[in-house]
Amino acid sequence: MAKRVVLSTPSMPPERRKYVRRRPDAGLAVSAMSASAAGSAAGTVRANVAVKVVDLSDKGACVVTSGRLRAGAEFIVRLSYAGTEDLYSAQALVRWAQTWNREGKEADLAGLEFMKVLEVRGERFRSMASWAGELPTAEGERRQNKRRLLETSKVHCVATGLFSLLGMSSNVALRLSDLSEGGCQIVSSRKLDEGAKVKFTLSFQNPTVEIRGTGEARWCKRDTLSLEPRYATGISFGDLSHDDEGRLRIVLRAMDAV
Repeated sequence: MAKRVVLSTPSMPPERRKYVRRRPDAGLAVSAMSASAAGSAAGTVRANVAVKVVDLSDKGACVVTSGRLRAGAEFIVRLSYAGTEDLYSAQALVRWAQTWNREGKEADLAGLEFMKVLEVRGERFRSMASWAGELPTAEGERRQNKRRLLETSKVHCVATGLFSLLGMSSNVALRLSDLSEGGCQIVSSRKLDEGAKVKFTLSFQNPTVEIRGTGEARWCKRDTLSLEPRYATGISFGDLSHDDEGRLRIVLRAMDAV
C-alpha cells in the first residue's frame, strides 16, 4: 500500500507594520474636519467628526467618529494635549470606515492615514513627523505671511517743515520693510537726517487698513548694493490716535497669524 503524503500549506508570515501602533497617552485630544470645509469661506459649518483616538502610529490613527465616514474622504486632523502648546496637524485620508456592534452598542470607527504634515509643536509629536522630511514651522509660516503683507502694502512718507507747510514736500518712501508696535522701517529714495520729523500713511490690502500718523527718523543707512539712491530708514511712531492704534494692532495680528 502506497504511503499517503499530506502536503501542508505553508503558513503566511505574520503581518509586519512599518509604523508601530500604540495606545495614546492620557489627555490626548483629537479633532478632524473635512479638508474642503476647512479651506472654504467663512460661514461654512466646520464640524469635528472625531471623538477619541483608539490607537496611534507615526503615519496614522484609528479614531472613534461621530458618524460613519466615507473611505477616501480627506480631513485635517489635529492632535493636542490640554494645558500645553504641543500640537500635531496633518492632512489625512480615510482608508477604511466600519461600524462595530458589541453588546447592543454601536461605534463608528475610521482608519486615517496621515498624508502631509502641516505643523508640529513640542517633543511629544516630533517623532511622528520623521517620515515627512522638512517641515513648515509655525515661525516660518508667520514670516511668509508677514512678507506677503508687507509686499502688498503702500507707504507714503514726507518730511515735515517749511516745504511741507507749502505743500511742496514729496514722498520719499519706496516701500515698507518692517513694522512693529513702536515704529517701522522703510526704504527711502533720499537720506533723512536723524531726528527729522515725518508724516506717514501706511496702506494694507489684507486686512484693508490705513494708518496715518507722525514719527521721527531714528537712523538712515545707504544701501551700498544699489546703484540708485536707496536708504534703509528706521522711523519711530509719535502719538497715534486711538483709532490708528487699533488699526495697527489689527495689522500686527494679521502678520502673526498662521
